[in-house]
Amino acid sequence: MTQSKQLTLEKMKLTHVQAEQQFKFMEIEYSSFNEQNKQEFAQKFRQNKMLYTECQKKLRDLQSDIDKQPQSHFNTVVKKTQPIQISGLNSDLHSQVNQLNHLDSRLLEAEDTQISILDNLRSQKEKLLKAIEDTKEIQSGVKMTQRHATMIKNRESYNKGILMTLVCILTIGNILIIYYKFVH
Repeated sequence: MTQSKQLTLEKMKLTHVQAEQQFKFMEIEYSSFNEQNKQEFAQKFRQNKMLYTECQKKLRDLQSDIDKQPQSHFNTVVKKTQPIQISGLNSDLHSQVNQLNHLDSRLLEAEDTQISILDNLRSQKEKLLKAIEDTKEIQSGVKMTQRHATMIKNRESYNKGILMTLVCILTIGNILIIYYKFVH
């Protein structure tokens, strides 16, 4: 086998080993995000979303109750209530609004996290598929190189056989020539 073909074979073997190692690493990375993590994330996401929708519903109910009351009744209620009660209601309403804002931001963070996780999973899947394709290409290249190496070995053996046959024929011819010279 020529030296350049041998170098090519060694390079292809090295590339094949590297591709297999990369593929194994990607499999390990993909399997580390297991089903339990996915379920915990989905459960937390649902809980936060439910809490958010409940708070939004309460806020809408309060708004509709205020809107349903006649204006004169609202004025009498305001006149009858003490300023301390109004400030207490405002602080409760303010704390609920803050809680809603906080839950809204957490919900958006959870959605962003979910999107980024899905994007990462897609990209890892694409990388795995590409690594599989690359591995298949490398394997076919290695097989082709092995076939060529076998063909070269076969030709080398065939050439050695022909050479040995010629040497034997020449040796026999020389022996016959020497025999006939001395016998006659």
